[in-house]
Amino acid sequence: MELIIREMEKGEREVEGTIPSKCSVKGYRVKLILRGEKVVEGKCECGSFPCPHSSKLYLVYMRAKSLGKPHNSS
Repeated sequence: MELIIREMEKGEREVEGTIPSKCSVKGYRVKLILRGEKVVEGKCECGSFPCPHSSKLYLVYMRAKSLGKPHNSS
């Protein structure tokens, strides 16, 4: 899974990725806007927010952050 993290203004961070799902063969594209560690905004291809896909993306991001793994950034 590719995780894209972009630094934004006001100390916000945009996290984007495709989350595998039982309800979609290709998975869902999810975007989260984080301020610190708090989700302030988000969007999911499933049409609902918050949703299980956004929660999974947040967990993947926090895991990568805690492991100090490099990420793609734009």
